[in-house]
Amino acid sequence: METMLVALPLLVLASSVSAAYIDLTYPINADTLYWFKDKFVLTPLVRQTDPHWVATNKLTTPEHGGTHIDAPYHFNPDGWKLGQVPLSRLFMVEGVLINKTEAVQKDPEYQLTVQDIEEWEKENGPLPSGCVVLVLFGWGHKYPDRKTYLGLQGDGDWDRHFP
Repeated sequence: METMLVALPLLVLASSVSAAYIDLTYPINADTLYWFKDKFVLTPLVRQTDPHWVATNKLTTPEHGGTHIDAPYHFNPDGWKLGQVPLSRLFMVEGVLINKTEAVQKDPEYQLTVQDIEEWEKENGPLPSGCVVLVLFGWGHKYPDRKTYLGLQGDGDWDRHFP
């Protein structure tokens, strides 16, 4: 199995006025939310001062938590695995923002539609080639409250309600 841990710290949001660099990351730590109550674990392995300071750790974390990239393979058996995605498609790419905060306030399970994208294009012009589409659902203020952020209802982890 091929695994790669990648940070995606910056995307460039395009606008007719200027570009902005946006940090989209959340830290990976004991507060990071994962499905099914998995946890991040940092285990110190070495703390040595002689002859000089050295520190090493072991980290264990599920792949779907914190700020991460889902490889196309996650949803498509013929899609790229993360190590196959060209770097030019990952870092410092142009992005656009579609704000659906109001829609989510009315329906917490709102899903982006083709009509939403067409409306954005009507106001802003065509999506730039190769851009990343960021969707603002206004859900971030619920983080890191697990029950609220994942929209958990009932006792289990399966009854989730979120955009």
